[in-house]
Amino acid sequence: MKYILIITALLICAAIDCKAQSDMEYTFPDDITENNKEEFAKQFKKGNILYKMNCAKCHTNIIDDKEIIPDFSLPQLLDYEIRFAYPDHQDPMREVNISKEELDRIILFLQYKKRNDSSENKNE
Repeated sequence: MKYILIITALLICAAIDCKAQSDMEYTFPDDITENNKEEFAKQFKKGNILYKMNCAKCHTNIIDDKEIIPDFSLPQLLDYEIRFAYPDHQDPMREVNISKEELDRIILFLQYKKRNDSSENKNE
């Protein structure tokens, strides 16, 4: 009986966490067509997962027990692409081994996630 309760609790926690991940709000690019919105949403969700796996440890802040993902500017996101494209510039990212495709998904996620209301989390 004890194990059933533990397994049930774990399943409930996992379901809540999955729902929270899937509820991340985003804005569509201005020029996206209706036909491409579903694919965009899939890529956004993958970027969110990849961000949590590879980037959140260094970039996500905890404020009032809430995870705050920083709002990166476009030049900051492009800087990551440049560092990835030129191995000499990858030193700060050495711990993270991601593919170019994964980096593109992370950048898509960060670029189109809903912006934070607070200006206190600008320490990307």
